[in-house]
Amino acid sequence: KCKCSKGFYDDKFGICVDLIKSSVKCEETRQCTFNSSCSMDTDTCECIYGFYTNTNFECDELKKVGDPCNGTEQCTFNSQCGANSQGQTVCMCDKEYYDFNGQCISLIPGSQPCNESRQCTHNASCDPGLRRCKCGVGFYENDSGGCVELIIAGVLCNSTSQCVEFANCEGEPATCECIDGYFSQLGHCTNLVKIGQACNETRQCVANSDCLGNLKGDKVCQCRGDFYDDLGVCHEKIDAAGNCTESRQCTNNSVCSNNTRICECLGDFYNETGSCLPRAPVDERCSQSYQCTQFANCTGKGVCECHAKYYNSSGACKERASLNCNQTNQCTLNSTCNSLGVCECDNSFYNDTGHCVERIQTDQPCGTKHQCTHSSDCDGTCQCVPSFYHEKGLCLPRQEAEEKCSATYECALNSTCTKGVCKCDNQFYN
Repeated sequence: KCKCSKGFYDDKFGICVDLIKSSVKCEETRQCTFNSSCSMDTDTCECIYGFYTNTNFECDELKKVGDPCNGTEQCTFNSQCGANSQGQTVCMCDKEYYDFNGQCISLIPGSQPCNESRQCTHNASCDPGLRRCKCGVGFYENDSGGCVELIIAGVLCNSTSQCVEFANCEGEPATCECIDGYFSQLGHCTNLVKIGQACNETRQCVANSDCLGNLKGDKVCQCRGDFYDDLGVCHEKIDAAGNCTESRQCTNNSVCSNNTRICECLGDFYNETGSCLPRAPVDERCSQSYQCTQFANCTGKGVCECHAKYYNSSGACKERASLNCNQTNQCTLNSTCNSLGVCECDNSFYNDTGHCVERIQTDQPCGTKHQCTHSSDCDGTCQCVPSFYHEKGLCLPRQEAEEKCSATYECALNSTCTKGVCKCDNQFYN
């Protein structure tokens, strides 16, 4: 039986005619050129899977990756015709594919098994130990397995793994935020500037510090008022009565005691729940004596008043003088500043090592004469001198002859009180 030669088909009338070329009308596939079929949709010959229509309208096998080409339709699946790094026009895999024996295979997503890095999705490499694709530094794996750039500080996020280094995904709505010890600089988290180091703005400085000009005019990070510097970091100052090792650790207006190693308020300040507050000056309101300036008490009237041995000097209590003075309120109690500018005890008091003590009354024990009231001597007890008499603890001058009296002891020696008048005794004359 006769058969049509290669390149021809039987037209059902016993005549061998040329095979129909690609893209030409047909009735059945046997009419079509090699590696093509008659499409039921278009009624034309179309190249089968893996082939393309050449310039002669014949079907050639798709070109492999790296083969020269004139158009993308000639290239294998998931590739395109373009210039390579050497400037040659060849078939190259599309962005999301890699070359495997001339064919373009989908890139392997993050965390999936691999043999070499070129198989992995963009911005990922094949971990030699795990033999799995792993996103590179600065990228994270999204829900599709792709490796995308880490989210910078201040931008919305879903989990910390999406954030740039040294940042956590937190807040509502959640955003990437730099962790403690870091600040955002152009979206990336950079080490905070330590105390004493140069800065441009406060947000660069470690916690509890500000970027301020120093004595030289340079801007450096400095701890705030209630904090102290310890190795470049600001720690909260220790409250009054708290344990310490040096004064810079203590709250404002206090020092670390060398003896107790406890923060103690300075003299003009008092401890109020750990803070050192300024003491109230004399005549100012108070509720407790410890709130008053040194050497003062809080009186029942709720005001500060100097102790007995001190006087008010512009709100402070100064020790009263026992010698030189300008005014009486500078002198110790029961004394007066005399015209010579010297503190002098009042009449009813004597000077006892700079303090004015009340004189001892008649018939009371004494040690020296100057302790006794005026016009008396010390003879174990204070006794009036002969020209004076004892009256209610005092020595009063005796009445002379012919002066009024109420009792003889009021009269001068050798006289008697007669009818209310002192009269010389017999054998004596006035």
